[in-house]
Amino acid sequence: SGNPYASPGKAAGVATTNGDIIYLKSGTYTLGSSSSNVATGRVTLSPGVLMEGYGTTGGDLGAAPVIDAGAITGVTIVTLTGSFSASTGASCLINVVVDGNAGAGNTGVAVDDTHAQLVTMVTARDCPTAGFVFNGGARGHGSYLRADGCGVGFSLANAATQLTRCASYDATGDGFNGGAGLNGLDHCLDSKSNHQRLY
Repeated sequence: SGNPYASPGKAAGVATTNGDIIYLKSGTYTLGSSSSNVATGRVTLSPGVLMEGYGTTGGDLGAAPVIDAGAITGVTIVTLTGSFSASTGASCLINVVVDGNAGAGNTGVAVDDTHAQLVTMVTARDCPTAGFVFNGGARGHGSYLRADGCGVGFSLANAATQLTRCASYDATGDGFNGGAGLNGLDHCLDSKSNHQRLY
């Protein structure tokens, strides 16, 4: 902590071993490169790596840090990868705000590959494509997630995705979409200016 990396992308490029933890201090981190896992670049979490935001002391779950797309367009800001197994844990994202900055084609958080990626206490805002995407092979788990002013709040391509107490506010498209993926919603809210729907 006395000699930290200056950007979450750099940290994600170094912390690549199952069990590694990246503590991301409260503040705003603005992307300056479209490359993944380089200084000021977007973030791809390796299998079994945890990124957790904190306020004062690592693990305190204080004020959530913000990863801001800045002027970059057409990117996914944070991607979780990996297939859970006995030797490879889940990649996890906890207590972070992801801001697409209304950049065309930007997505907040994508969960890729298969099994047991975990996203909790995360807000995605102003992401014109989607706040959260759980891709076809991804059996992700999410709780206490919030999508604010995104194109689609939550895009769910796998029926095994499980979301609990998640909310989409003011999506320009669907708050939640994905056919069979909607079966995994529990106590979730889709709130638009013209309607509200509970799942």
